[in-house]
Amino acid sequence: MKALTRIQWVLLPTVVLLSGCLGNSDSPVPVSVASSGITYSGVTTPAFVTSGNAAALLSGALQGGQTGNAFGSIAALSGAAAPHRARTLLVSQTLAQILEQLDFSALKPSAAAVNNVSNQLAGNCGGQAAYTGIADDASRQFYATFTFSNYCQDGTTFSGSATASGQVDSLLGFSSLSVSFTSLTIASLGDTFTANGYEIITPAAGAFTVKLNVLLQDGASNRVYRFDQLLFTVQQGSGLVDLSITSGRYYDPRYGYIDLTTPTVLVINDGDYWPSSGILTGTGFNSSATVTALSNTVYQLDVDSNGDGTTDFTATGLWNSL
Repeated sequence: MKALTRIQWVLLPTVVLLSGCLGNSDSPVPVSVASSGITYSGVTTPAFVTSGNAAALLSGALQGGQTGNAFGSIAALSGAAAPHRARTLLVSQTLAQILEQLDFSALKPSAAAVNNVSNQLAGNCGGQAAYTGIADDASRQFYATFTFSNYCQDGTTFSGSATASGQVDSLLGFSSLSVSFTSLTIASLGDTFTANGYEIITPAAGAFTVKLNVLLQDGASNRVYRFDQLLFTVQQGSGLVDLSITSGRYYDPRYGYIDLTTPTVLVINDGDYWPSSGILTGTGFNSSATVTALSNTVYQLDVDSNGDGTTDFTATGLWNSL
């Protein structure tokens, strides 16, 4: 299952929705997602990026919506609690940990049978996740459904359902993977939200590429944030992860959407919440802004509010104040 261990970094804010279909041709076994009741009813036009909203837009793109509950690093916490993670990363990490435990040992490539796969998995801090599905000997394709019952993993609790499909390689690792999650309720360190989305993961040597759509509803404000057609690559290094965003949109219900890219790769050290280097750019209507990681605690914000290519507002601040 070596291929799947890399998936735990999927979705670093970055990180999306059912209103934009990714296309079944990218998935070996199409996955359908039922309506969760979560809808995005905010502004759907390009945002006018200004000095007043640029920080909220770009930090929301990094956090998975405005959470007001971020920690800078493990060192910022007392006790044994794990650091808060971006919402999209929390979702992907836990789903990846579950999928790593799927048992395909019954597969026999020389046979032509369809095998049933099922199990119940206990969370390391309570609750359980149950799955059931099928795996094909000849094609090595699989399909499984999951039910989370207050499943708690490393301080994060999941309730709801998900489906997964994909292709197993000759070593019983994943050569491709599609995951959809419907009305997942997640609680972590006081942050509660509901996620509804779909992702296609393509592993490569030392890295993987993700296509992602998701809706995220904040449990306190009930605001729904949206990422649409997000395409990014994650590469795991020694003690850090590199994140490159090729394209995709982040929607804030108050301001509208910005198109995301990373002119310089974002580098996030293990244990940190915010990047220590790199640049994220968000482009709205005849306006744009960039946030540059000066360190894992300090950022610089540059805004071009009239689209003339010249910065007309610059500020620096602490990541954990966003």
